[in-house]
Amino acid sequence: MIVGQKDPSSERLVFTSSVDGEVWHPEKSVGAYEWWYFDALSDAGNEAVSIVFLDTRVEADGADERLSIPPSNSVSLIRPAVSFTYFSGGKIVCQAKADFPRKEFSASDSSPRCSIGESGFRFDSAIYGSGYLVSVALPLSRGRRLRADLEWLAIESDLDPVPGPIRSEGHWWNMVAPRCDVSGKITIEGPRDSGRESHSFRGTGYHDQHLDEGWLTGSLSSWQWGRAHFADSTAVFCRFSGPGCPEGRSMLLLTGDGTLRSLEPVEQGGSVPENGKKGFDLVFTDGAEDLRLRAVPQQLIESNFYRQRFLTAITLNAHGHEHVANGLSEIVAPPALRYRMLSWLGRLRATSGL
Repeated sequence: MIVGQKDPSSERLVFTSSVDGEVWHPEKSVGAYEWWYFDALSDAGNEAVSIVFLDTRVEADGADERLSIPPSNSVSLIRPAVSFTYFSGGKIVCQAKADFPRKEFSASDSSPRCSIGESGFRFDSAIYGSGYLVSVALPLSRGRRLRADLEWLAIESDLDPVPGPIRSEGHWWNMVAPRCDVSGKITIEGPRDSGRESHSFRGTGYHDQHLDEGWLTGSLSSWQWGRAHFADSTAVFCRFSGPGCPEGRSMLLLTGDGTLRSLEPVEQGGSVPENGKKGFDLVFTDGAEDLRLRAVPQQLIESNFYRQRFLTAITLNAHGHEHVANGLSEIVAPPALRYRMLSWLGRLRATSGL
């Protein structure tokens, strides 16, 4: 897979970075889905926010049902969901995930916009720039309620555009805006107006979209990725394997000054640092000099039966300079989605929040 490649026949994973391609794709095949992902780290590196909007949950409970329905009825099987996590001071402050009925989902097939219940996002332009207005309203445990209003102002975006909606078989990774200024407020309201707790947030963020023409387990066997924002650039890395690439592939995407470079490793391996958490090293070449990226998970900030997200120490050695920053990394294990018991437990958690 390389930047600009639009034929997924060999690897089932296609990359782009396109605002125009981010629109909703309602005419999907049975079992298809897409999600929109936003995350950010605070300027101090000790707070993290992650938000996901899904037009259809990827858990296994509906897979057999979707596959038994004619393609013309596939849209009626949309099962929208929203998830939110706010991590600060070494712990999860609040976390919520909720499913919604089909009637509470709305998205545009001509512009980046989606609403699910009282939550949603939209792409907007102003005199100071373009970006995303993101709002989340979800129930928490003990009768509390979460409200978050945040802005992802794009700094680096639309780096590998496609003209209009993306259409193809396979799994599309649309890294729409890999670097954004993020600001806003997170509010936790107590039951029956018993008080509120507010947190102001400011930091650097990331936004992407994933679209799959089939069930996730059919396109990807494993997916490990992460990113870090340095002073003048952003590094996004991933390891993936799938039906067309069982041995696995890795890549490094470097953005800065409105450009995007895609590198594949000449060397890769795992490492076990002193804290006992397993990280990995990747060595890339840009034709002039090798670049080494090292990612070491530091603290688990979000977990379910098929996904784990970590606060991660990331080091990039490039052209004689060492760049160090906190970042986020994630491990996704799609095969776990085949187990219905785990999916049932996941649904039990979907209506709860810390």
